Amino acid sequence: MVAAMQREMPFLDALPKSRWVADSIVTGWQTYRDAVVWCWQNRRRNSRDEIGDQSMFARSSGAHRPHVSRMLNPHTKAPMDLPPDLAPSFEAFTGWRGVTQYLAKIGHTTVMEQVIAERNAA
Repeated sequence: MVAAMQREMPFLDALPKSRWVADSIVTGWQTYRDAVVWCWQNRRRNSRDEIGDQSMFARSSGAHRPHVSRMLNPHTKAPMDLPPDLAPSFEAFTGWRGVTQYLAKIGHTTVMEQVIAERNAA
């Protein structure tokens, strides 16, 4: 008899919805990296084991572990930006929507503008 295949539950899908960052904080960010580092430092799942948390994020998002360290460490000598395709999984892991908010801020868009644009495109 063949054993039934059990699907693995995606870790990031099991997390609660991400929260919005206060606008006063978002307006203080000067760069994309500021948004990423703030969200990481204020993450919901903060075990105080920086390397362990980075490894867990890397495994759950499919990112390369050494690159994650360079993306999230504010004092690295060789910083890397979080790739935009990892932003949704990063926000799910940290529990903050700050990266999305920052991108909307620099694009000078609002949610309503996005809805109107999507309706006009359809």
